Amino acid sequence: MNNKKGFSLIELLVVVAIIGILSVILVPNVQEQLRRAKVAKTKALIGSLEVTIETYKNDFGKYPPSYDPQTLYLSLVEYAKTSYEPDSDEYRYVEKGDSLWQDPNRPNDILESILQMAGVPSNALKAQLDENVIVDAWNIPIYYISHEEYNPSGRTDFRRASSNRTAGFDDNKPCAYEIRDGKRYRPFSSKSFQLISFGPDGTTLTPTRQNGGIGCMIDTDKKDNDEDGYFDNEDRVRPGDRNSNDPEVVAEDDVT
Repeated sequence: MNNKKGFSLIELLVVVAIIGILSVILVPNVQEQLRRAKVAKTKALIGSLEVTIETYKNDFGKYPPSYDPQTLYLSLVEYAKTSYEPDSDEYRYVEKGDSLWQDPNRPNDILESILQMAGVPSNALKAQLDENVIVDAWNIPIYYISHEEYNPSGRTDFRRASSNRTAGFDDNKPCAYEIRDGKRYRPFSSKSFQLISFGPDGTTLTPTRQNGGIGCMIDTDKKDNDEDGYFDNEDRVRPGDRNSNDPEVVAEDDVT
């Protein structure tokens, strides 16, 4: 006589249900913790690059050239007197002719189109060399632009400057702007530079006058725009059509 007992169908269904409930609870929490870890890592990377760029400025009397992430890598890692030493996951190799602004593991040309629309030179969209680029935690190059591009005059009175083009300020430059009363006021870091990660979604808002440009809506409005409990660079994108560049669509997950 066989006295072995197996699991009944009801018991198996109960176990499966419990596993399903636990996965619903745990998986989103794990994903959120991974996302926050990547945000923190990218902030730390930007902080390190910030120090290295200022050191480069002190050594050479000017900031590194803007836009091209390969040029930034060469400037800070190869040419700088006090060079930056990136970790193995902070850079990747891009072959000549390939898109600089795509993660090869997640091909997507949206970011390249946005940068092109914003006025980034075409030679900074495709790799001019077989060379590395410095990347954020999502494997997308860090976007860099110095005030020598968006504010060569070094002015801070941009309300007057924007109405007087001879003052040297062009409010169509592809950079991050402050927004006041729904209008652009002036670029962030008006006398230095900007470093921007395009965040978890690997893209950014297109830079019309109705929004603040590339990566700009970080640490600016201090609001929980979509009421998800997170603010600014921890916040998600508001409802709206990003491809149509609706002004209410805010790229809250960019990291500056």
